[in-house]
This record gives sequence, C-alpha cells and structure tokens, in this order.
Amino acid sequence: MAAMINCPYCGKLTDPKLQNCPHCGGYLQKQSKAPSAEEKPSRTAGQRCPNCGASVNDGDIICVACGTNLLTGQKIAEEARQEVAKARRGNLLWIMGAVGVAVILIAGAMAVYLMTQDPVQKAVQLSRQNNFLEATNVLVKHLDKHPDDAQAHFLLGKVYWKTTQFLNAASAFEKTVRLDPQNPQAGLMAVLCLASVTDQSTWPRQVAVLRDVVKAFPQNVQAAHLLGLALGAQGNVDGQVEALKKVVELNPGHGSAHENLGMALALQHAYADAERELNVARNQGVNTGEIAAVQGFVAYLHGQDEVALAKLAAALEEDSSIRKEVLTRLGLILVSQGRFNEATPYLKEVVDMGGQTRVARFFHAICLVARGATTEALRQFENLGQQRGPLAVEANIQAAHLYLEQNDTEHALEAVELAASFGGGGAVLDTLRGRVEARAGQTRQAQNAFKRAIQADPSYAPAHLENGLAYVKREVFTEGVRELERYLSLVDPQEEGARAAEVRALVEQLKQTLGKKEPLTATTAAISEGRSS
Repeated sequence: MAAMINCPYCGKLTDPKLQNCPHCGGYLQKQSKAPSAEEKPSRTAGQRCPNCGASVNDGDIICVACGTNLLTGQKIAEEARQEVAKARRGNLLWIMGAVGVAVILIAGAMAVYLMTQDPVQKAVQLSRQNNFLEATNVLVKHLDKHPDDAQAHFLLGKVYWKTTQFLNAASAFEKTVRLDPQNPQAGLMAVLCLASVTDQSTWPRQVAVLRDVVKAFPQNVQAAHLLGLALGAQGNVDGQVEALKKVVELNPGHGSAHENLGMALALQHAYADAERELNVARNQGVNTGEIAAVQGFVAYLHGQDEVALAKLAAALEEDSSIRKEVLTRLGLILVSQGRFNEATPYLKEVVDMGGQTRVARFFHAICLVARGATTEALRQFENLGQQRGPLAVEANIQAAHLYLEQNDTEHALEAVELAASFGGGGAVLDTLRGRVEARAGQTRQAQNAFKRAIQADPSYAPAHLENGLAYVKREVFTEGVRELERYLSLVDPQEEGARAAEVRALVEQLKQTLGKKEPLTATTAAISEGRSS
C-alpha cells in the first residue's frame, strides 16, 4: 500500500496517486507538459480573490490575503469548523444512542428488581416457569405477613389447582371471596375445586360459596344454576326448585336449567309442572330420558302400574339423570306386585350406588327374604337398624321376625328393644314383643304385651290372635274364644298367612269342649307355628 502524504495546500492526509486533493482540490501531480489551451485555468495574472478582492496569480489555490480556497470559494477556517461540526454532530448522535441503550438496560434491570422484590409478581414468574413448589412457598410466606392480600390468595388458589391440591385450592379461593366479594371467578373456582373432591362433606361449602356469589351477583346465571345443582345434590329439593326458577327467569333459553327444574319438580311430586319444564327443555334441543321418567311417575301416581313400569324402563334405556329414583320406583312397583325376583336387580343397583338409599336397601332385603336369602337379608336389616333414621324401626322389626323364625329369642328381643329405643311402639311392636316373650316361655309377660297392643289399636287383628292363643294355652277358654272370634272378624280370610280356616276350626272345637278339662295344646301349637303378625 502506497504511503499517504500531506496535501501541500490544506495539509490533510491524502493519496499521492490522486490528481487532486479530495479535501481542497489542489494539484498533487506534477504536470509533464504545459497545459493546452483547453486545460489551462481560466484565471489570469490579473484575477482577483472573490472574497477580499486581492490580486491572485494564475494557478493559485489559496488567497494569501484572506485564506480563501479559490477553487471552492470557502475559507480554510470555515471548512475546518464544518468538519468539527460534523464530528460533533456524529459524537452527539452516538452519545444519545448510548444514553438510550443505557436507559433501556436500566429500566429492564429495575423491572427485574421490582419483580424479585414483589412476591406476587415473583410467584407469577415462577408459575410461568412451572416452578409451582417455589411459587407456593413464596406466596405462603408472603401471606403469613399479609393475610389480607386477596390477590395473593387468588394466585395461591390457582397454583394449588394446577397441582391438583383441590381442597387447598378451594380454601384459598374461599378466602379470596371473603376478602373480595366482588370477585365471582374466585367463588366459581372454589366450587369447581370442591366438586373435584368426591366427598359429600364438601356440599355445604359449595352451597355457602354459591349463595355468597349469587347474593353479590344476582344476575349471574351460571352461579344461580350451579347453586341449584348443589342444593339438589345436598337433598334440598325445595331450595333447588327456587334457585332453578331464578335461572330460567334470567335466561328462558337455558335448556339444561329447564331440564334440571323439571327433575326437581318431579321429586316434589309436582308432575304436571315437571312435564311442562321438560317439554320446554326438549323443544330447546335437550334429549334425555327425563320426559319418560316423569311420565312414569305420573302414571304410578294415577295407579297405572303397568304404564309406569313401561315408561320407567324406557327412561333407563335413555340414561335418565335421575336413574337412582327411576330404579327405586321400578323396584317398589314390582315388590308391591309380589314380583320379588324381577325387583331384586333394580334395587340392588341402587344399593350399589351408595348414598341415601335406605328405601332401596330395605326393600332389597325384603326381596332377599322372599328368595330365601335370610342371612344376607338379616345383615342388611341389622345395618339399617343400627342407624337412627327412616326405616330403622321397621328394619329392626323385620330382623326380629327373622330371628324368631330361627328360634333365636335373645337376638330377636335385642332387635325389638332397639326398635323401641328409636321411637318404635304401638300395636305392631308390642305384638312382636309378646311373641318373642311367649317363645321364651314368659307367657304372662307376653300376654301383657298383647293387651298393650290391643289397647293401642283395637283393630289390629294379629294382636287378638296372639292374645287368644295365650288364653287357650293358659286354658282360659272363654276369653280365648272371644279373642279368636274377634280376630276372625277383622282379618281377610283370603289374606296370605291369615290361616282363617284353621282358627275357625279351633274356635268350633273350643266351643264343643268348654267345661271339659282336655287341653287343646296340639291345635294351638299348630296355629302358632304358622301365624303371621
């Protein structure tokens, strides 16, 4: 590479191979020959400087008087100042750019700093990185110091939800609702978390949260609908109907709400209203087995058992949402017709579903007795009889009958006592108690029980039968005949187990032998073994 030289006119570095200096235009190459007329400069010896008017020679580049560049018309100092100005402008732009970058970097650093200092923002960042454990720790520590931070509780609920800790999530969302009642999303998320736990104990909490949300947002259709469903799951049918009526009032086009309302009304036995709501749901595109189910219930209510059976069976084929109720009603209709074998699978399915199935369990046990499965029936009756509530008394009475058939008077009496402790009494229980005591050889105690039964209900035929047989056993024939005749006047001779013909024969024999000393123990024993109370 050729060495650079200083221009002899302006002093700046330039390439010596160039003809003219790129800075000032001065000649850099020596002339090998005299310039031609065309090449000669236009200036002559008598020319003057355009700036100061001083005389200049032909070929001069710089006016010696004022320093003007005769080629460009500018002074050397001005050119220098312009170069300096250009350099300064370049420097300024560079400085401004550098300052801008610095500002951006500082702002980013400040943002990172603030995020690391704000626990909630830090938890958000950790969650985005799927670091849920650390996010949880950050939020828990923050809430220990700031328990009223609704935003932090809400975020903690979301983190728990992502890690399927549903109960913890629900608690966080419930806390959010208490701190910020105007956050419906928190309430709905709490219900969703509680519903994700297959535990009926969460139902009251779901209802409580939804009531708060509906109270704060009375126009929120979703919350009102969920409240209706939750109340129904809890067994509060009246509350369910009220909530669902509000839903269809707010949104008449809510097909599933009409469907749910129809089902709730059916459970209230308001079958006409239920059918109307279900027809609305069907017209809005809801296709389920609910219509057939309600039609089955209505037919049963009107005594049309065969129509009811057909409709309820159709509802099962269409997968009704109230399958448990449909199965139970099917089973009960069949039991009432004595079709125990057909009723058994329907009732067993209900029992296997669990939950509040006392009616189905009781009548399933009745079916087992009819089929000869006494041991399994006893187990079910005892299970129901141990729990205070509906059918507990009846279950203990049935258990006592089965024990009595097995001649187990001890367990039979225990079942009778348990029934009495649950509020049982009256003619049925006193008659059963008397039978157990009679079987145990306590005749007078037994007869006292029969007399209490008759006093409680003079029209209860089995009490008169048992009392009459007790008199005969004691050879008090006159009183025995009177009680047995009273029994025959009350009982339906065609009733299964009534044994009316045998009792009538005994009465005739007693009348013929009154005054004689011959006991009729064989006859009375035969009737006692086959009677039913």
